[in-house]
Parts: sequence; structure tokens; C-alpha cells
Amino acid sequence: MKTFQILMTCLVCTFFGAACNQPGDREEITETFARSEHSPVPRVMATSEERLAREMPRTAPPAQPTVAVDPLFDYDMPEGWTESAPTQFRNPNFLAGPSGEVQCYVSILPGTAGGLLSNANRWRGQMGQEPYTEDQFWELARTIILDHEAVIVDFEGTFAGMGQAAPQEGYRLVGALIETADSGVFVKMVGPNDATLAQQDNFALFVQTLKFIGSDAPEAVAQESQAESGTLPAGHPDVGASTESALAASTPASSGDGFKWVVPPGWSVVDYPSPMRLVTMSFGESNEGECYVVVLDGNGGGRLSNMNRWLGQMGAPPLDATEIPLQPKTELFGMEVPLLVIEGTYSGMGGAPKPNTVLYGTIAEIEDKSVFIKLIAPKAVAEANYGKFIGFCWNFEYE
Repeated sequence: MKTFQILMTCLVCTFFGAACNQPGDREEITETFARSEHSPVPRVMATSEERLAREMPRTAPPAQPTVAVDPLFDYDMPEGWTESAPTQFRNPNFLAGPSGEVQCYVSILPGTAGGLLSNANRWRGQMGQEPYTEDQFWELARTIILDHEAVIVDFEGTFAGMGQAAPQEGYRLVGALIETADSGVFVKMVGPNDATLAQQDNFALFVQTLKFIGSDAPEAVAQESQAESGTLPAGHPDVGASTESALAASTPASSGDGFKWVVPPGWSVVDYPSPMRLVTMSFGESNEGECYVVVLDGNGGGRLSNMNRWLGQMGAPPLDATEIPLQPKTELFGMEVPLLVIEGTYSGMGGAPKPNTVLYGTIAEIEDKSVFIKLIAPKAVAEANYGKFIGFCWNFEYE
């Protein structure tokens, strides 16, 4: 017992030293509708790679109208915390504090997800703080979580992230950023300053017990996959790749009018003869993959009409408005937004039709603008770059 107390003291110090109708008016509803093929499939018996990365939403018809999110971790939930329903990027997901005013959750992405520094600076931006320099980042406290070195952040500010209706002054963010062999894991706790400070010991206890389900460490899964195939999938980060090398390979950029982003490792910025595109990037062995950003004034025609336009380019039937919330999600500007994932024959933007192609697309409205992020690539190339696409969305900012 004494040894455990000493261990916990050391861990904590490491973290936090540095109008209703009447019955007679009711009308029976008998109409039904068929869900489109674009709704994702619940993953009941996932492989190890799917369990860890959760990386490819499918487009076949689901067996049920809601999508189950499988647990990814084992952990001990601290006393006083309440577990909320998990989502694609909050799994597990908790509320803490007397009124549930403190949020704490774990996110996991395949690959480097843009690198630990860029994600730490994304959090800094959500709190209205200046970004860390590389020197400042390497001076941050570190500890061991999930059998890997974790970078610990802890700072105050005015919180304006995750779709807040209005900035919240006097907030605190405590987080841990971990890079495994094949994924980035991000543990984030945010809330009013005093309430968050009161949960720091619980946060330390939680991350100490956090473990991947069915594996002592994610390298076991990566090595097992590598042994079976003899090599890692095309575009997969090297098993031995470090955060430092990933940071060096990631390229920060900006548009000069408030937009900032990080070019994922292995992607290249290319010139494209259209003033509508903010940035165009290519990737793949022959640069056969393309991802670009378009910014339009106003709502640009709306999310539904634009997603249906993309579906038409892939020869797929349209969605209706009720199906938009059922799509998988990504994070853009601190908000969870629908992500379109569709496979087919691409016939958009001129040129010959391209069979066996995958399109990822998402749309967000900010202030008086609409932002469209779209990826088009052959299926194998798209799947190998899915984590980089999500990391690009996560780290795309507007000031």
C-alpha cells in the first residue's frame, strides 16, 4: 500500500509540477423510408487494426439505425466521474465536477495525426494561447502512459473550442499526448479553472490505469500485422518513427487571411489553376491522390446540397436531410462535423471516369464563410491516408 502511495505521489508530481398537442389531436404516422447506403456499419467483430485505429467507416447498409462505438480501452473510472456516451472521437468520454462542468475524454487516430506539437498547439489555440515553439514543446513534462512516453500540457485561458457558443473565460486545459507505433492518443480534460484543478489527481489516476483492450501495448498489434504480411501497408508510418521525425516531416502553412494548417508528412503542396482553392495537396507513390480546401462566402449552398453533389460525382444516390447526422464524424474548427465517405467511380471535375475511387469530404460553416475539405484517391491510397486526412482536418484553423 505504501509503495502504491509513493507511486501515485510521483505520478501526480510529474503531471502537475511543471406547446404539446392533446391526445385527440394526435395523428398516427405510417410513412417509412429506406436508409441510404451511405450510413456506416456497426463494427461488431473488429480486427485488431480496426479496433485500434477505427479508421475506415464503411458505406454498406447498416444492420440497425444507430452506430455502436466499440470500447477501445480498459480503465478505472475515478470516483465522482460520470461516463457519457462515446463518440467516434471521444471514446471513452466523461463528465466530472459537482455539476459535470469538466469534460475529459480520449481520442485516438491512426498515424501521427499531424504530430504531437501541432495537436498541442491546436489545444493552445482553443484556449486563446500562443503556440509552443519546438524548444518549449520539448521542455514540457513527460511521463509514461500506455507504456509510451506522454507529453503533459497544463495551462489556463479563454476556452473557445469544441463548438462553444461563446468563449468561456477562466478555463483550464490538462492533457496528455502519446504517440504509439501506429497511432496518436490524446487525453484531454477541460473546464472552469478551479473545478479542473480539483480533478487533477483523478486525471492522474485515470491515465495510470488506461490500457488498450486485449493488448499490453499497440506495438504488439503492429508487429503481429507486420509478421503476417511481411511489410506494413502502403503509406503506413514506420513502426520506429518518432514524434521528432514526424514533426520535421509535417509542414505548417497559412493563407495570410486567417487560415492555418499543417501539411501531413508525405503530402506535397501543388499549384492548381483555380483561385477558388485555398490549398491543393497531392500524395501517393505517383501523386495519384489529391486533397484540397475551398472557402466560400456564406453557406456555399449548404451541407446537404454539396454532399449530394459529391455523391453525384461518384455515381451514388443522394442523401436526405435526416441522414446527414448519421454519417461518421471528424473534427473541424473544434466541432464534430459529418464526414462523407463514399467509394465508386469518380467523374467530377472533368477528365476520364476513375473507377475504384474513394472520396472523403467534410464541410463546416464559420462566421460568414463555408469551408470544404475534399480528398479523392484510388481506394488503397485513400485508405492508407485516412489518418492523415483526419489529422489535417483536426489541425485546420481559422483566427
